[in-house]
Amino acid sequence: MFQEWLSFSYRDFYDVPRAIVVWLQDAAYYLYCPFDSSSDDYSVFYKVYLLDVEGAMLSSGQSWIGLEKHGNLVGEVLVSEVEFDESKRRRLRLTALQYNLLQLPGA
Repeated sequence: MFQEWLSFSYRDFYDVPRAIVVWLQDAAYYLYCPFDSSSDDYSVFYKVYLLDVEGAMLSSGQSWIGLEKHGNLVGEVLVSEVEFDESKRRRLRLTALQYNLLQLPGA
């Protein structure tokens, strides 16, 4: 099984990163787990956006407010299915994205 660890940038952290940009095969993906004020908790899903060129450039800035407007929603992945390194702040394992969302070939 494909087990690649990917470095990522993030904003907002509560138990796990809640806004993540990860690069994969020359494309920038934005994983966004918004706060739901009606349930007074974060969503159990990351909404995953494939960022356009402008969004990818904006992701290097300080604020990511509205970053999802610079991408196409490609799906959702359960937060619990994303495996992070011990710090939960540096790397994530590709498998959750690969098999649940991106449908990349793997072995």
